[in-house]
Formats: sequence, C-alpha cells, structure tokens
Amino acid sequence: MKSACSPSTRLHNRQYNRFTLLVCFALISTCVLFSSTPPQVQAASQKIPSAFIGSWQGTGSQVNPSNTWTVLTTITGGQVGALIGIIAYPSLRCGGELRLRKINPDSIEVLEHITYGGCFDNGITTYKVANGQLIYTQYYTYRPTTATATQDRNNSIGTTIPEPYLGIWRGATNQGRNWTIDLALNNANKDIIAGTVAYPSLNCGGTLALASVTSALIVFSERITYGNCIDNLIVTLELSSTDTLQYVESDSSGHIFGSGPITNIGSEIDLPTLANQAAELAKTVVTAPYLWGGKGWDYVDNTFVDSQKIFAGYNYLSKQMSPGVDCSGLVFWSYNKAFGGSKVLEGNPIQYYGADGQYKNNTVAIAEADIIPGDLLFFDWDSDGVMDHVAMYVGDVGGNDVVNARDQNSGIIWSKKDDLKQLSGFRGFRRIKSPKVGIVIRTHSPVSLAVTDPSGNIISNTTVITTAEEHLTEIPGILYYVVDANLDDVVLSPILQVGTYKIKVEPKNGTKSTDTYSLEVISADKVVTLAQNVPIINIPPEGYVINSTGTTIDVPLRKVFVPMIRR
Repeated sequence: MKSACSPSTRLHNRQYNRFTLLVCFALISTCVLFSSTPPQVQAASQKIPSAFIGSWQGTGSQVNPSNTWTVLTTITGGQVGALIGIIAYPSLRCGGELRLRKINPDSIEVLEHITYGGCFDNGITTYKVANGQLIYTQYYTYRPTTATATQDRNNSIGTTIPEPYLGIWRGATNQGRNWTIDLALNNANKDIIAGTVAYPSLNCGGTLALASVTSALIVFSERITYGNCIDNLIVTLELSSTDTLQYVESDSSGHIFGSGPITNIGSEIDLPTLANQAAELAKTVVTAPYLWGGKGWDYVDNTFVDSQKIFAGYNYLSKQMSPGVDCSGLVFWSYNKAFGGSKVLEGNPIQYYGADGQYKNNTVAIAEADIIPGDLLFFDWDSDGVMDHVAMYVGDVGGNDVVNARDQNSGIIWSKKDDLKQLSGFRGFRRIKSPKVGIVIRTHSPVSLAVTDPSGNIISNTTVITTAEEHLTEIPGILYYVVDANLDDVVLSPILQVGTYKIKVEPKNGTKSTDTYSLEVISADKVVTLAQNVPIINIPPEGYVINSTGTTIDVPLRKVFVPMIRR
C-alpha cells in the first residue's frame, strides 16, 4: 500500500476458517482428516450501511516492508461498483479513491486506487466498524504487503448541508494558482468536520469543517493536516449545476488563492446519466478505424484510453499497438470509460466483451418508443441465435442518430436507426442493465485457465470465435474467457450450474518455475481461494475442483492420511 519495497509476491491475508473432523480408530494406525474451506459470505445488501459513512482519521502499519503511517478517510456512501470515498496517507504523501467491491454482513470491501504519490496501487481493503472505530485490513494480489489501521470518527453526521453538495468531487483550479482537487463531503452541522480535501498535485490536504450555509453557497474552514500548503484558509462551494460545484479558496481578507469547477464523480451508478455520457463518448470516435478485437483498454497503461487514442492507437490484446474498437468494443469502452472504470471487468457496468454476451447478460429489451441515447441495437445476421453485431443510439446529430462500428472496411460511421431496424438481422432495441454473472474464476498472472463446467463445456484461451466483426474467446451464452488488468485470465459465466466445475491452470509462455500464481472462484455469495501464491512448479496436474448447488459454491472434502502417533 504504502512505501515501496522489493517486488516479491505475497500471500493473501484473506484467510478462511478451516473446519476439520478427525475420526480416529483405536485399533488402526491411521486417522483420516476431512478438510474443507468455507468461503466468505457476501451480503445481499447493495448500499453501504450508515455506520461506515463519515470522516475518519488514525494510524496504521504494514509488513513486507515494515512501516507505520497516518491515514485520513472519508466515505460518502454508495453501491457496489461506485466510487464511495477518498483516502489520504498524510505521512506518505499519497492518496486516492475508494471503489466499493462488495458488502458483507459486518464489513465492506473496497478497491483502493492511488491517484497521486508513490504508494502501492490496487490494494484490496476490508473495513469494519467496532466500538466506534473504523478498522481496516488490506492486502494485494501481486505483492506480499499487508496492512492494518484503526481510525476514529472525525465527525458526527448532521443535517445542515443540502443534499446536492454531498458526495465525491474532483477538478482543478483555473484561476490564480493551478492545482488539482479531490473532495469528499458528508452531511454535518456547524463547526463539525464535514469531509476531507486533497490537493494531489501539491501533495497536501486536510479536513473541512462547516462554517456557514446560505441559499447560494456553503463555507468551510480548511485545516491542512499534511503537506506544506497554507493552513487555516476558507473554502467556498457554490452549486452551479446538478453535478458541478464552483470551488474558491481564499483567506480571511478575501484574497483568492485559486478557484475552478469540481465535478461529482460518485457515489451512485446513475444508469440514465451514464448512458448519456457513453453516447457522448461514442460520438467522439466517429471516423476512427474499426479494430478487430479492440475494446479500448490499454494493456500496458492499464486504463481505458481517451478518444484521441482510439484514433492514434493503444496497446490492445497481446499488447499490439493499433487504433480503433470493434462493434462490441465501442459499447464496452464508452460505458466503462464514462463510468471511470480502473479495471477491465471488475465493478464495471459492462463486463461482457462481445455483442452476444452483452445482449444476453448485460442488457434488457426496450420498446423503440422508450429509446434514449446510450441504448443499443443488436443484429444476428445468420439467424443462429448468436448476436453478431451491436450499434449505439446517440440521439439526432444532423439527421443521423446511431454510432456504428461497422466493419474493417467502413470503420466507425454514422447510421440511422430507422434504416438499421429494417435490416433482416435486426433483433431489437436494448438498454444496459447490471451484468448477469453467476460465477467468476480468476487467476493472477502468470497462468492461463482451462475450465470444464458441470455440463461438460470446456473453455480455454484457445476457444476462439472469429467473425468479420469480432474476435472472441467464448462459448456463447455459457462461458466467457477474458484477459483482465495485469494480463490476469478470467472465466465468467452468467449462470451458476449445479454440479462440479473442474479447473486447470497452465503456465504462460516465459514463466519461470519459481514464479507464483493465485486462483480464486467467486459466486454471488462466496469467494473461494484455491491457490495463494503457489510456485509454478507446484501446479497440481489434476487441477482444482469446485462444487455448486446452483446457488452457492464450495470445495469438496479432501482425504489426507496422517500417521497415528502411538503413545
């Protein structure tokens, strides 16, 4: 998380209770140990419990390498997949944002994305509230660092601040001195800390206490708790639109140090707004090339690229550099880029690469009369029940209303909805919904997967479907193989079948026998870790097994013969 160290791989600190039954018989010299590893249970609730919401401050420590540090956190609330807070490590001069991964009965799990400073990125943090304190534990999937922290609440939640001001905001000053701004606000009463502010480009930040509220603006007293910025200034926020605040920082005499707009980047996933933002992004790439297999994710920079790189080129698939996206890639890129996704799949509104997966598992049918910008048109050219093409409705633009990543010859072009719906392969209008995912099998490099589901379907990285419009690794409607950030291989299925899943891992080309890998299986209510930083040389030739009841998963009982020690 924090200070840098050697790039050794670490064991997850997420450990599961092991339940054992030891059956010993007096007249024999062995006993049988039955062992299973019950997965962690995920709560069904979709929004953060109010106990976590607020501003918190404290200290923490880590191992591998050893270090201690201060931490400042504000959690504003939200749902799974959304940005729900910001975090700063004052003594380490770094910080970033928190995206909600899941909600458990007594905890929440977030992905920490460091946006400034040199701290380790993509830590997975579990928060619990106990005795009025926020308890934090963190691990990484790619290094051995683990950390814990205890934070005390900085504020009591009040009712004075109007609802439109609450949430997570990001922007930069454009008058006076120039700096970037990350700001998180909860409700509070006068003279109570309402949130935290970070100035990433200046490596400083602190807390905001509510000073006054009028019908036009809100005033805060700013206390800098880390870095070398000027302390005891005044921050004024004025609502200029539903998702924009005008930020002004000044001293008591009225001298302005900087001002500029900040935009709400959390905390709910507003699908209509997201759809409109995706449509706006799609418009910006008309006339760009069609890239067979291009999804708008750069596998070197580990980010969804901006519009300019759709034209100029980015590292796609096996880190090849090319411009463009394909038809489903236009949808995948525009929605996940608009959402602010920091991973290829995890937490994003679109989690299926291909048109057929998006049709069956990520959208819902709508009437043409209800269509809005961001809605989709799907096509099955050969009437085999597998969608071959998708295009996006974006609203009228000079007589055209659809952005269509047509093919390699045409590129990304303007089209008309009324023309497209007359084509013989047209299969209807659909709207984005939360992705349907029954089971996820995820590696951590450097291994690939071969998965057999209970029906006998087998998928691996060689299960390739190629058409004139898409390059996919899937068994349509059943199993999907994708490569996530850091080139981690993932198999997902929209349905959790009843029976046994068989999983084999194979080292990728160039892997050393001393390299290690991890493997986890995720269902709606459980996470099972099958391998934690296991050396490549110890890959079990028989693979791994997961049992499913159709609603939950578990590992089967294993028999291990242990010699009886006679006394």
